[in-house]
Amino acid sequence: MIVMKILFAADMCFNRFENLPSKSLLHSYFNSVKPVFETTDFSMLNLECVLYDGDNTPIIKSGPALKAESGFVEALSFLNVDVAGLANNHTGDYRDEAIFDTINLLAKNNIASIGAGENITQAYLPYVFEKDGIKVAVLAICENEFGVADNDRAGVAGFNLVRTAKAIREAKESADRVVVFFHGGNENNPFPSPGKTELYRYIIDLGADAFIGMHTHCPQGYEIYNGKPIVYSMGNFYFPVKAEGARADLNNNWYFGYMTELDITKEQIKINVHPYHFGSLENPTMELLSGDRKESFMKYLNDISVPISDAEQIKHLFNIWCTTRGITYSAMLKYSHDMEKNGASLCCHMKNDFSCEAHNELVRNTLDMCYFDTIERYSALQDEINQYCVIKL
Repeated sequence: MIVMKILFAADMCFNRFENLPSKSLLHSYFNSVKPVFETTDFSMLNLECVLYDGDNTPIIKSGPALKAESGFVEALSFLNVDVAGLANNHTGDYRDEAIFDTINLLAKNNIASIGAGENITQAYLPYVFEKDGIKVAVLAICENEFGVADNDRAGVAGFNLVRTAKAIREAKESADRVVVFFHGGNENNPFPSPGKTELYRYIIDLGADAFIGMHTHCPQGYEIYNGKPIVYSMGNFYFPVKAEGARADLNNNWYFGYMTELDITKEQIKINVHPYHFGSLENPTMELLSGDRKESFMKYLNDISVPISDAEQIKHLFNIWCTTRGITYSAMLKYSHDMEKNGASLCCHMKNDFSCEAHNELVRNTLDMCYFDTIERYSALQDEINQYCVIKL
């Protein structure tokens, strides 16, 4: 039986590095995980920052702007990455020049890119992996934050249900399997929201054969839905930060994640996961988990996957999450007539609440909880989620 093995990894970002390490030092950070890339036919990850040596002036946006020196492409080359997904909320942080410089840099290093382009049609084009007659099309799509393409604007493939359905249908006309590589969800929440479980399952119903998610900066669980895998979030792939504040504890779930290997035949798809840990900027080395540490992580992953099949429990956990983040986002909803003259700088936070699907769901649910006077009740339950924000192996 012919089997195609594709490895998917999540967010890779180098923007916190003050300097580009030497090639040998950069390679050493990834020695532990490199064998996993070598044992699959193809590999793909999400590049969470442009690799761009030009203008340091970012766009006006909500949240940080991310970029890194072009020399960091060496890390992707060392891992033999075949495709970089660019559909995320940071590819457009330094405007069109940075987008196309990154695309061209990747191409010069024999790395394809998807999820971004000169317009929305180009951004939605799939990449097709092919082996011994098996064709697998991958679509890279993200939520609608900043840098989203339009008919006459370069950028990334912002999610649109009709366009996504059409892209899946067209991809299935020439490919045996279609995988949706999706950047979205509530950051730092170890559990998906009710809206995300409904949406991701519906994307499978539309014809996708697997759904691979990321963006939350922490691992979320996965499920097999109607025989097809849905990975809600793999967590960060590689995103070292200074060990301070909330990230001072290297057991924080920020530093953990798992790569998803899909073993694909024309008859079925099997899923294997490869968990890892990476360090802070002080020692940004990756560790592929094995032995007891891997076993402990897999138990953690199972624990956060169990509630996904229970709609009431997922709703309960999301209500709790809203009491930790929803109030902050809701506070941004304050219109000012000054926005009419100085819109970008004044409205970017509120725009993000409305445009980004995950933020919008968070705010709507939080406002419902305020309206029905349930905030205090769920605030008292925050430990139900907080216990999963630290992973002790």
